[in-house]
Amino acid sequence: MDKIKVLSGLVLGAVVVGCSNPAKEFKAELEVLDSLQGVVETYQKGIDTIDAEEIETLAEEVDRQYDFVNQNFKDTTARDFWVKDISYYKGIMKTFTHFANSHEKVKQELEENDKQLSTLKNSIEDGKLERTEVEKYLRDEVNAVQQTQMHYNKIVPNLADQRKLYKEFKPKMDSVEVLIRATKE
Repeated sequence: MDKIKVLSGLVLGAVVVGCSNPAKEFKAELEVLDSLQGVVETYQKGIDTIDAEEIETLAEEVDRQYDFVNQNFKDTTARDFWVKDISYYKGIMKTFTHFANSHEKVKQELEENDKQLSTLKNSIEDGKLERTEVEKYLRDEVNAVQQTQMHYNKIVPNLADQRKLYKEFKPKMDSVEVLIRATKE
């Protein structure tokens, strides 16, 4: 009789566990979380490959040189220089400066996203959340990752292009700066 009760209890327990298996019940939600974690990991790797100190140094140099040339080169007949070269150099300066000012914030956002996604996934897998809570928290995490993607996309993808432009325009700006300094002496 005791064996029957124990066996019945085990069968009932297995049925309850089988019916309330969070991995099956929230399969789609867990797949979304895995996908979001993949995005966060990709962005973490992307931002970690950039030498932030080098970009900060370049930002300071471009900013200094841009201001110097802008304040001291008064030749307004050099239309191509003002329209093309200085405009590109200003774009380079803005990109470098924006990265230098924002990369730590984006790194922190990515770390927070990763932590939140892991916590939510663990809570779902442990069966700690009801469907309405899972849906709400998942929406919140999707929004948080999208916000971080927006911040990341403002500072990282265009950085490689701007570094190429910097290599092209830096010698021109150096020449103009040398010319200005020579005429002031």
